Amino acid sequence: MTKNYFNINKNNIIKLFNEKKFNKISKISKIILEKFQNDTDLLYLIIISEINCNNLIKAENLTNDLLNIKKSKEIHYLLGNILKLQNKNKEAILAYKNSIDLDETFSEAYNNLANVQKKINQVDEAYNNYEKAIKYNKKNLQAYFNLANLFRSEKKFDMAIVNFKNVINIDQNFAQAYSNIGQIYASLGNILEAEKYIQLAIDKDEQHQKIRELEKNKIQVSAMFILGFPSDTENSMSNTIEYAKKLNTTYAQFSVWTPYPGTPVFEEYKDKISVKSYEEYDQYNLVYKHNCLSESKVRFYLEKSYENFYLRFKWIKKFIFSFI
Repeated sequence: MTKNYFNINKNNIIKLFNEKKFNKISKISKIILEKFQNDTDLLYLIIISEINCNNLIKAENLTNDLLNIKKSKEIHYLLGNILKLQNKNKEAILAYKNSIDLDETFSEAYNNLANVQKKINQVDEAYNNYEKAIKYNKKNLQAYFNLANLFRSEKKFDMAIVNFKNVINIDQNFAQAYSNIGQIYASLGNILEAEKYIQLAIDKDEQHQKIRELEKNKIQVSAMFILGFPSDTENSMSNTIEYAKKLNTTYAQFSVWTPYPGTPVFEEYKDKISVKSYEEYDQYNLVYKHNCLSESKVRFYLEKSYENFYLRFKWIKKFIFSFI
């Protein structure tokens, strides 16, 4: 056992995560935790890996451990999502409320709190918290959509239509909102409006067919991004990270541009190579003398890229919802 895991380091763990080797991370999680005590970033990756392996109880326990190290609204929110996946509704409600106690403007926590309350038929509370989610984030599309569906289930069709239209105002390509409006109009006997919105739903779906099909079939997309190009600056690397966040794929891998020995680009840059060991050609280290970036600066942006990408509410929500 010791021999197999002797070379465990933070970079290798991140690579395992990006290669979706969640079972591997789960199996060696005890060793990781022993070696990197109180490393909240790695503990977070282990928790996400356990969720991916459907080890929800283990993920729950590790998240509680993380809360013992660092209490934050994000971690309480993550715990709420894990509890929700286990149908531990009362505990999930408490976790979301703890998150809100730390930030009363936390729109996503209100939205997920309302989702659980709706599930256990606390309808008035659900209405209230969907409205708070919208109050603190006027562009919280999911909160408008969930509120519209609640109105629809309660047969408050006028308010349902209003909120489905609010969804469309935020995202004009949200096909399901058009479809739902069309279905409501059909149930009310307004055939012309029903046909209009159902046709709009079909049109929007065709425009984004590939994306919708990927989501519908729960196909998870991985994207790869490279930092430290010869033409890169701090500004361009920041733009790369922002672009990755905008794409918001299920997984993202960031690496350093590396001219490998034996390739044509290596011949072009061989006079600028700053390392002597082949082991350093790992896409984690800057192996050549950059015109304006130091090795430490590139390493800083590489670590920043993983932090900024994976420690976001938008990514956490997307990842959790992929299992629901």
